[in-house]
Amino acid sequence: MDIKHVAVFCGSNMGNDPVFKTEIISLADALLKKGWGLVYGGGHRGLMGEISAYMLQNGAHTVGVSPKRFYKEGDEKMSSEFHLVDTMHERKAKMYSFSDAFIIFPGGIGTLDEYAEISTWHQIGFSGKPVAVLNVNGFFDGLKTQIDHMVECGFIKEETKKDYFFSESIDAITSYLSEYEYIKGKWE
Repeated sequence: MDIKHVAVFCGSNMGNDPVFKTEIISLADALLKKGWGLVYGGGHRGLMGEISAYMLQNGAHTVGVSPKRFYKEGDEKMSSEFHLVDTMHERKAKMYSFSDAFIIFPGGIGTLDEYAEISTWHQIGFSGKPVAVLNVNGFFDGLKTQIDHMVECGFIKEETKKDYFFSESIDAITSYLSEYEYIKGKWE
């Protein structure tokens, strides 16, 4: 798959474990090594601020998308290209349009929302773009268990489970995205 930009959904806070900052920078290095640009939520705080600043400082093309309500003066300086939108729904749609693939990194409810929506789009055929979850220090173990439970209970088809890729390895994540065979979603 030809990837130009990867959306990274992650926390607007840093979290309370220093490993999150270490790993977001390691992820940025992996994206830079691949020559991939970044699409992110447009803010300058937390993990999203860390990855955007680092990638921009190291020459990557970064695209920030922020709802006007959350805009803080200077946010636009954190990216090569910056877009203001009216709503969170518009933010996700615009981020989707700029992205060729998605990585879910530790964060809060907003990150879960973004993962749920992009995974839903994939499952129902609105998207054929790959989604991968970077399970830093087992952060998403509970989510993976819940998805397995949904499969067991018949709410997610067993054959769809392959689309829910989880790994603690950044190399495995970037390999999965690189090797992913894009199939246009039936409603794209």
